Amino acid sequence: MGQPVRRVGGQAEGEDDGRALVERVEAFAPRYTDKLSVFDTAAFELPGVSGRTRSLISPVLLATAFERVSAHLVFVDLYFLRKIVRPGGLIVVDDDWAPSVRTAVRYYEQNLGWTGIPGAFPGETATAVGSGPRDEPRIRCKALRLPDPSSEPPFEDFHAF
Repeated sequence: MGQPVRRVGGQAEGEDDGRALVERVEAFAPRYTDKLSVFDTAAFELPGVSGRTRSLISPVLLATAFERVSAHLVFVDLYFLRKIVRPGGLIVVDDDWAPSVRTAVRYYEQNLGWTGIPGAFPGETATAVGSGPRDEPRIRCKALRLPDPSSEPPFEDFHAF
């Protein structure tokens, strides 16, 4: 233990009154783990943005950084599920309304032939995501059938998603 802390340009540290507490946790944690990553919005370059404004928008920066991390983890999860679920089998995805999940699912549908099963959850009600005029209700779960046989298309056949 006692390894150096891995710093990531993101946040687990705020730029507000709570920063002192987070710094105490950051100093304490390496005594018990060497797997600590610190996301710190102070590492983001925001030219022309005042300290006061940074403290107000740091939660947005945090959400954005964690959404990127989450998207990566979803891709990895689906990659390994693809390896252990037999061809033609089903995968049910939760939180399909989340941008990270929807992006990963779209990749597998467009590049690896996964097929969504419409109406797989007939009793589920759609939930509005967001509050903007273009936000539409979305179903939380999605069922996907893997192709049979499975394939690994060449990179040249990649489709933007």
